[in-house]
Amino acid sequence: MSLQAVSAHPAPADSRPFLPERMAAAAQAGEDLPVDDALASLKDVLSDPNLQRPLATPAPRPTPTERLPDLQIPRIGIDAIRFALVVAGGIGVMALIVALGPTLFRLFAARRRNMSRNADADAEAATSAEAVARAQQASAIQDYRLAMRMLYLACLLKLDESGALRYDRTQTNREYVRQVAGQPALASALQPVVETFDDAWYGFRLITPQGYAAFESRVRELLNLAVAGHQPATHEQ
Repeated sequence: MSLQAVSAHPAPADSRPFLPERMAAAAQAGEDLPVDDALASLKDVLSDPNLQRPLATPAPRPTPTERLPDLQIPRIGIDAIRFALVVAGGIGVMALIVALGPTLFRLFAARRRNMSRNADADAEAATSAEAVARAQQASAIQDYRLAMRMLYLACLLKLDESGALRYDRTQTNREYVRQVAGQPALASALQPVVETFDDAWYGFRLITPQGYAAFESRVRELLNLAVAGHQPATHEQ
């Protein structure tokens, strides 16, 4: 069956034969089909309604200049992360406070006791002999911190009494060392005493009985040096 037979619009009886038939007839006769006839027959074929189907249009692809949609993180997710970080930070701070709390409390308590003892000791010991007596009382009850403080005060008072330096509670320990800088023997004896006292009193270093005994030995050498090498002098008014 030819396409002309099934066409929805058959050609009229006087029309030209359908293209395949004409091509076959021309081939048997050894003739070429005219170009105009071939084009006219092709046009008839293409005008068949069965061939008039719309072509599917492909979906457009985004061009490189088009911006892809941004990925949005849900707001609840950001808030949850922030809340978790805050909670973790708070737990860390609390854990640090709990861990360091006892140590900080002991340091503050020791500092307050030292300040109180410092004021009381200076007020009660007006001479080097009184300071030495107080040091012996403190060491007898194994309060080596107070005993060391009183021995150091005895050094300063003795050096003041011998005229080697002038004791002034407003001066620092380093200033006392500078006062005797012109006396090499005295300065070399006072320097280690000052350093040991600063390390123990202000650095809160544990003072053992052996450490206190070594400090007491240095202090006595310093006191003997002050007595042997200096005579009482009149202080400037």
